[in-house]
Amino acid sequence: FPVATYYLEDALELTGHEVRPAAEWCLNSEASRRRCVEMQTVLPTVVARADMARRFPERPDGVLDALRVLDVSIVNVDLIVQLIRYFVREERPGDAEERPGAMPSSATAASRHILPADGAVLVFLPGTAEIDEVARAVAGMLARPDGRIRREWILPLHGALPPSEQVRCFARPPEGVCKVVLATNVAETSITIPDVALVIDSGRVKQAEYEPLRRMASLADVPVSAAQAKQRRGRAGRVQDGICFHLYPSDTELAAQTEPEVRRVSLERLVMSIKALKLPGSAPEVLSSLPEPPSEAAAAAALRDLALLGALSAHNEQLTPLGRVLVELPIEPRLAKLVLLGLCFGAPDETLTIAAALSSSRSPFLAPMDSMEARSMDALRRG
Repeated sequence: FPVATYYLEDALELTGHEVRPAAEWCLNSEASRRRCVEMQTVLPTVVARADMARRFPERPDGVLDALRVLDVSIVNVDLIVQLIRYFVREERPGDAEERPGAMPSSATAASRHILPADGAVLVFLPGTAEIDEVARAVAGMLARPDGRIRREWILPLHGALPPSEQVRCFARPPEGVCKVVLATNVAETSITIPDVALVIDSGRVKQAEYEPLRRMASLADVPVSAAQAKQRRGRAGRVQDGICFHLYPSDTELAAQTEPEVRRVSLERLVMSIKALKLPGSAPEVLSSLPEPPSEAAAAAALRDLALLGALSAHNEQLTPLGRVLVELPIEPRLAKLVLLGLCFGAPDETLTIAAALSSSRSPFLAPMDSMEARSMDALRRG
């Protein structure tokens, strides 16, 4: 089904959003400066009004002012809440109107869309921290026991959730209630929620990358590719006409495709799996046969590091007794060896804790929001 597509400037004009000077997504805020210091990056400069007006000549001054100071690399929680409020509530104050003598704005067209009574909202966010933050904001500002948005129908969706929690996203809410699903990129292709009618795309994704200095894999917050944006947009048009808001400017140049993960991460675990499966040929030969193979240097580095780790023999690329144990553990080879040594030296709890903290797969401090709220209420009652 067709999906009407809009961008950041449309969302700003439609909602009348103003960027709070103290907000984390404001380039001039203290939070933005502190983040740049922590990440050792240069503070972005605010675009001149004249330059922004040339990029978006049909937009009003309020939209230009917001675009100038917005940091699109940070999830704008306030704007997401305002968009959900605009399309879910029955009455919409301040619908965008065409201005005499001005070009027709796409925000005017967006204002004519109505979310179907049985339509759900799907918000794409980069990670679980952002999901929790948006869930708290939506619940605190929009949820009402007798309203269209209710706390129990604000549902997170990410890979760390158990299957029993994930299936809640497919349930149909009671009549008159709007389901709001807050998801990572797991909802791009792996999962289809048929009743989604409105997609809000933050334009960010957590992507696996390899840090050579630490020799550890990590998750980096990066812009989506054009292919990912298309997939997210398509989630709104499965069974009915849809609406999609991408929360980045319409003139943003996105990469066409996401770089294959095999070219972004360490190859140590993959090389160990190749040797464990006893595939014919050397590990570099097997890797070179992939549809999009990694570089020869990356394959050579993986072989060298595994030999230094004692998991692979340097002369014939065969797994050592240590390597045959490490390949069975679903973590980085270095962390697997750490855990194994901890067991050998009688310190399993300490090494497991360190390995969990260093692992990039998921946070050791993650807990479902409902569980955290229940514990908080119990603590208040006991206090």
